[in-house]
Order: sequence, then structure tokens, then C-alpha cells
Amino acid sequence: MPVVSFGAAVSELALLVSLVQAILALVNGAPPESLELGPISWQATEGELLLFALAASTVTIMLNTLDALLVGKLSALAARNARSAITTSYFGADWSVATETRSGRLQQTLGINVQMASNLLPLLSSVLTACTSLLVYGTFVIVMSPIVALAFAALSAFAASVFSIARRRTRALARRSQALVRDVQLSATSLHSLNRELHLFNVQAAANAQMERLNQQIAQVLQRLRTAQRLIPSLFQQTVLLSVVVLIAIAGYASIDMAALGSSAIIALRSLSYVQQLNAAGQRLIETYPYIEEMIEFVDERSSRQRRRGQSNLRRVEALVLEDVRFSYGDTEILRGVNLQVEAGDWVGLIGPSGAGKSTLANVIAGLLEPTTGAYRVNGENASDFAAADWASNFSVLSQEPVLMRASIRDNISFFRDAQRSAIETAAEDAAILAEIRAFEAGFDTEVGEDFKGLSGGQKQRIGLARALYNRPSVLILDEPTSALDERNEALIEQALSKLDARTIVLVVSHRPALLHRCDRIFTVQDGFLQADVEVTPGKAAEPS
Repeated sequence: MPVVSFGAAVSELALLVSLVQAILALVNGAPPESLELGPISWQATEGELLLFALAASTVTIMLNTLDALLVGKLSALAARNARSAITTSYFGADWSVATETRSGRLQQTLGINVQMASNLLPLLSSVLTACTSLLVYGTFVIVMSPIVALAFAALSAFAASVFSIARRRTRALARRSQALVRDVQLSATSLHSLNRELHLFNVQAAANAQMERLNQQIAQVLQRLRTAQRLIPSLFQQTVLLSVVVLIAIAGYASIDMAALGSSAIIALRSLSYVQQLNAAGQRLIETYPYIEEMIEFVDERSSRQRRRGQSNLRRVEALVLEDVRFSYGDTEILRGVNLQVEAGDWVGLIGPSGAGKSTLANVIAGLLEPTTGAYRVNGENASDFAAADWASNFSVLSQEPVLMRASIRDNISFFRDAQRSAIETAAEDAAILAEIRAFEAGFDTEVGEDFKGLSGGQKQRIGLARALYNRPSVLILDEPTSALDERNEALIEQALSKLDARTIVLVVSHRPALLHRCDRIFTVQDGFLQADVEVTPGKAAEPS
């Protein structure tokens, strides 16, 4: 790109100089005795000058076209690499990082942040072109008329220093605008997820008023930002243009050669467009940088928080042991010295009030969270020593409301794992959903997920159960899996779970008797402590303490 920019600047300079000399020849009625370009001297007629200008124009067009192609290709490549860096850091980070990420942050970073970052290449190209052209033009003016060049440089430097304060103010406005845009995106994502509650409590108008307040703040900041971006380059250009007028007056008073003066004046005037281009690009870079800065921070934070996994093989889980396990979110301790031992085939229930630490304990057992202190052993070895692939093949979780991705039912069950048709159908049968899937017109190829309707809550839950059973886990964690289901679907889930391998360890976080009555032991989680377990008589539901 520097080579292309330099070539385009030189060819454009040749075009302008030859045109100026041709015009002077036509005005004077005779060609100049010789065309002087510093050490280069060339005797040419008006026709030769015009042909030279035509050739220079053609070269300039070709180089500018090549520059546009380069910028387009590099901009697309930059956007692709940015999104790749974001997704790689996001999916490679520890699960706890994802839980700390605000809803909509990933979408925002992949969307507007990358879009703004993709503007960086065209802006840098504009800066490069402007700087290269100004360098070439400045060198020419210095050679042709050092006095004019010195005066022009001094006046331009003065104008730049005068407007530097305004540019600093523009940078502050750009950062403020970026922060407000981020807030409105995240607020919109949050309110969208609460759409049912908004209508239930009839508070849509209040929610809209909140968004309008944010919208008004954005509008006010954006108005000041756009005004500054529009006004500063224009004022700067007019100031430099005034400098050219002063230079022409000085040149006339100093009796400078008109041929040199004419060429220098035209080049100086042409330089104004590049000065404006440089100024405008600088303003846009100021606006773009906060988005790029936030994107880099997003990637760096997640790249630095990737969990280290071991290489030990884990064929099947036979025993889980937690010894004085504690877990904290920042300064808030959630689990406080938990001790638990589970053997193959055990069904263990966890009950307790909301926020007591049940789900946190389940996530520690699932390997999604690492204990802050204490020991978590599987088959006698530290849980962190096992290879990630082996661990994933042994543990599954079914949550209260499993989310289906925008894909087919087949892809939702296999979920990026080796898609084997027989294994998918077996998992669907085990989850008591096979017959209903086959009844759909597209069967397993039926599209589900965001924006697709047609599945009931129970069907979604059983597809989620099929996903959990697909890898034939030796540890299955059920986190309130039937709390939002009707009796029929709850019965179907219970029926499916009754067919699990007898050696499967099942951890049930629930208050529903349908699953708790199957547990061999039930523990109460209270304020982060695991209280003495409750023995359960088969077929009899446990009462929460």
C-alpha cells in the first residue's frame, strides 16, 4: 500500500505540473523554453504536455483502483480475523468467565465493535495516502520554491496547533458516545429477555421511557460529536486556504518566477484536499478507537483466563469425593467447606433455598467451576488432572430451561459432537421424544431455536435431555429439570430417567417429588454449607428442611 500510494502521488503530481505548464503555454501563446522539475529539464510542446498529462492520469486511475482493491480485501480480512479472535477467546475461556459476561456483550462485540474495527483499514489507507501525497507535494514545492514551502509549512503547523484542543474534546465525546451505545444495546438485550414480565406487569411504557432516556443522551452526545467532526476539518481547510492566499501575495511581492509560483500554488491548493482527508480520517479514527480498544480488552481478558486441563484418561466415573471444598465469586463465598462422597449408581438430591449454593455445587461437580480451596477427586485423582475430552464424555447437565440453538433437531442433540444417526435416535428414544420427532414433517431435520416456533416447553426439555444423554454419561446432573413442566411431560422425563444405566451417578437439584423420591440421599444446602443428609425411603418424597 505505501508503494501504491507513493506511485499514485507521483503520477498525480506529474499530471498537475504538466497541466499547469500546458495552460501557461496556451496563455503565453508559446511553449515554455523548458519544463523544469528540480534537476530534471524537459523541452515539450503543448501537445506533448497534454499527452503526458493523459498518461499520468491513466496511471493515477490504475493505481487508485489497485489501492481500492487492496483496502477492500484487507478490510474484510481484518473483520474476519477480529471475529475469529473474539470467538476463539470466548469459547476458549473458562466457563466462569462466560457467567460474568453481561447478556448481549458477545453479540455487541461481534457486531458493532468489529464493524467499527473494519473501518480502521480504510481510515489508515486514507492517512497513508494523504501523508504520502503531502510528502511528495511538499518535496516538489521545496525544490521549486523553498520560500513558499517554508511559509506554507509554518502556517499549516500553526493551524494544526490551534485545532489540537478541539480534537482532544472530540476524542472525549467519541468515548462517551461509544459507552452510551454499548449501554443501550445491553439494556435492549436485557429487556428483550424480560418481554413476558414487561407485558404481565403492564410496564412496557416505563421500559420504553428508560430506553428513550438513553436514546436522548446518545442523541445529545452524537450531535456534539458530529458537529465537531464536520466543523473542525472545514475550519482547518479554510485556514490553510487562507495561508495559500497569503503565500501568493508574498510570492508576488518577492517577484518569484511565475512558472514556479503557478506550479507551487496549484500543488498547494491540491494539498488542501489531502489535508482535509487527513483531518477527516483523524476524526474518524478518534471515534473508532474506543470500539477497537473495547474489543481488544474483551479478547485479552478471556485469553488470559483459560483453564488448564490435564492429560489423564477417564473411562468411567466410579466415585466422586469433595473434601472441604470452598468456592467464591470475588469476595463473596458461596460454598463453605463442603464434604461429599458419591459412588457409582448413587442418586443424590440437593435441596435448599434459592441462592444457598445448590447450582454452584452442581457446577463444581460438573467441572464447570474450580474450587477456590479444597480438593475435588474423581476415581481418586484430582478432577483437574483429566483430559477435557474424557471429562466431557462422562458428564452431562440438564438445566431448568435448556436453550436450543438455531439448527436442526439432529444438530441440537449431537451438539457439535460426532453426529452418528443411530446414537442420535437412541438418545431421542431414551429421552421419550423419538416418536414426536418422527411425526414432524422434516423429522430430525426440523429447524428449531431462536425465531422458530412449534415446540412445546416439554418437547424442548426432552430434546435437551436427549442432548444430555447422547454421550451416555456416567454422571448426570439435573438442575431443576421439571420445575417448569406439566404433569405429562414431568412423567415422561421421569420415565426416561428410570431407564438410565444402573451405574450412572445422578445428582438432582430439585424440590419436585417426582425426582427426589428416587434419591438414595438428600442433602440440604444452606448458606453454602452441606448439612447432614436425609435418608429416603424408596417411593416416598423427601420434605425440604
